[in-house]
Amino acid sequence: MNLKDILVHIDHRPTCASRLQVAIQLAKRQGSHLTGIYVIPYPYLSSRQSDAQEQAEAARSIFMKTVES
Repeated sequence: MNLKDILVHIDHRPTCASRLQVAIQLAKRQGSHLTGIYVIPYPYLSSRQSDAQEQAEAARSIFMKTVES
């Protein structure tokens, strides 16, 4: 049974790089579509919203650079 879609959590923890590499390897092996997800913590705190958006963009950048290489 092959996996069609794989969802990997992207964050700023030190374990993110290894988690992403494992997901990439698994997606290649299975011929799967890989999607990265970043969850904005505490979205109800409006004063942190701009900071959260910057962190989300940074996470997206990390995901895209890693997947494209």
